[in-house]
Amino acid sequence: AAGHPAALDAMETPLGCLFRAEGPDSPLFIHVATAVNTLWKVANARDNLRGDPRYARLLELVRSRCRAFRAHAVANVVHGLGALCADQGADDVDAETAGELMLAVEREIDSMIPQAVANVYNGLTKLPAAAAAMSLERWRRLSEAASRFAAEMNSQDIANTLNALGKIDAAAEVISSGTGWSLAVLAKDTPAA
Repeated sequence: AAGHPAALDAMETPLGCLFRAEGPDSPLFIHVATAVNTLWKVANARDNLRGDPRYARLLELVRSRCRAFRAHAVANVVHGLGALCADQGADDVDAETAGELMLAVEREIDSMIPQAVANVYNGLTKLPAAAAAMSLERWRRLSEAASRFAAEMNSQDIANTLNALGKIDAAAEVISSGTGWSLAVLAKDTPAA
């Protein structure tokens, strides 16, 4: 449509589905997570997401529905919003949305797979409000999950997690305190090249 960002036009079907699916019995949280995940893949900085009311509505839906997200969905949303913020010119999420997302991360952390933990770390490097919403306890639990999965992580998961640890002071603080991700676990279980 004329005057709309190209990425959101390309997403007309997913976003249209999302908005048509709103209703009391709709599993909308699945559509919301899918819409965020799809949008970060097709958007670019020139799309001006900041000025598009459909993007604003998507963020409202994330905030209102993220408590229903399961592990995979919440990790994808944190990662997707981080990519939209850092790479596609969208603004950081507001403090309320960040707080709701981090509550969902905290609730689902024990159900996450290695890629989900790495995606949360990666998203947190790009969403300052979400990183600020992480308490020391949340950082500790995320770090413990990374420790648990270190031997199962593929090279991309490891790279994303280590990159995040190098960028986020609060995460690095948990590691240096000895309560976080044990790099010894990773080194012990990783075969030599």
